[in-house]
Amino acid sequence: MGVYISRIIVYITFIVLFVVSQPGCLKIYRQDLRQGNYVTQERINKLKVGQSKEEVQKIMGSPALVPVIDINRWDYYYSFMSGNRKVIEKKSLSLYFVNNKLKSFDGDWVPAHLPHK
Repeated sequence: MGVYISRIIVYITFIVLFVVSQPGCLKIYRQDLRQGNYVTQERINKLKVGQSKEEVQKIMGSPALVPVIDINRWDYYYSFMSGNRKVIEKKSLSLYFVNNKLKSFDGDWVPAHLPHK
């Protein structure tokens, strides 16, 4: 009986060592991570100088950041990080308002017809 138990222990040890030694066996799955506002070029192209904040919000959605100090600036931010934690895409857009009307923008997304700040 003792011989059988020692053989079972040896077999289990070999199986565990074999499984652990396989590449990718202990790899942890990580999901892709998207953060911020996903903005399409179609939405960006709908923006026009002189639009009200309400019109801009209907097109773009709520901004990721509205600074407390400067309420006439809206910031949109988007980043995509793959499961292996490499940043694939990172973009931002700041919209500037004067008298509650869109005046200009600054950032990575480029509407064809808006003037840069």
